[in-house]
Amino acid sequence: MGVLTGERAAIDGLSCISFFEVRDLNLAPEPIYCSASKGGPVLAVGNDDWSAVAAAYSLQPPHLPGDTLTFTAVDRNGTGIQGPAIVERLILDWDVESAAQQSYVMMLAGNGAAVPGNYDVTDAAVPDSDTCRKLKAVIDDEDFSIRRARLTLLGGNPHYVDTSTSGNRKRAAGNKAAIVDLVAYFDDYTALPVKKSFVELKLEVPDDPDNTFWVVNYVLIQEVRTRVVLRPDGQGRGVLNEVRIRGVWSGFSAGEEGSLTAPDETAWWPTS
Repeated sequence: MGVLTGERAAIDGLSCISFFEVRDLNLAPEPIYCSASKGGPVLAVGNDDWSAVAAAYSLQPPHLPGDTLTFTAVDRNGTGIQGPAIVERLILDWDVESAAQQSYVMMLAGNGAAVPGNYDVTDAAVPDSDTCRKLKAVIDDEDFSIRRARLTLLGGNPHYVDTSTSGNRKRAAGNKAAIVDLVAYFDDYTALPVKKSFVELKLEVPDDPDNTFWVVNYVLIQEVRTRVVLRPDGQGRGVLNEVRIRGVWSGFSAGEEGSLTAPDETAWWPTS
């Protein structure tokens, strides 16, 4: 075993990744203890499973939870791992205050065997990220000033093993869910979103002049947490009032069907 950095590693079909991690597992059954084991455990090989996490700079990832793909990740020498996968979770971050590069984290799960080997991989494109500077949120068609935002998309993908899976855990696309977290400054309690209300939320990505957004319709506001600090900070400056808002996506409100749409107008929900 030698040493190698991650420089020029890549994942096929993804652009501008910053790291990836692959976890390869054998799901050994519970050990048995019996009259013949002399008080020691008896283990056996179980079914195989694997998962992966990849982070990249963009707010328009090419895959959404429930999508299936062939995951291929390699180091700069072309050795890596490949296997069928399904997207389990997608976390997208907006950090307006620090003007950070837009980024997302994609979590995948195995849908069959992952195999180490030598693979040809093509990065999807030249780096296309941009900073979160001046990006905005819109709640019910009114601009809502944010410091940070996070949109988490979840795929409730059930896993299974049967005689057709050759000892590998596989998965099928399941139900969908989403969580929204917003952090903002405020100066008026009456201007904050109201707990238990259903709202339409738009989170902007930089694609002017098209004014492109993630559209989450509807969001049920579940928590509004405010923080007011009277004492100065460590440098003697006053502390701005802060609010943290958490909401969950609902496909329906008062009998009306909503939507959850990516910036490229891909409908994550509803789908035909």
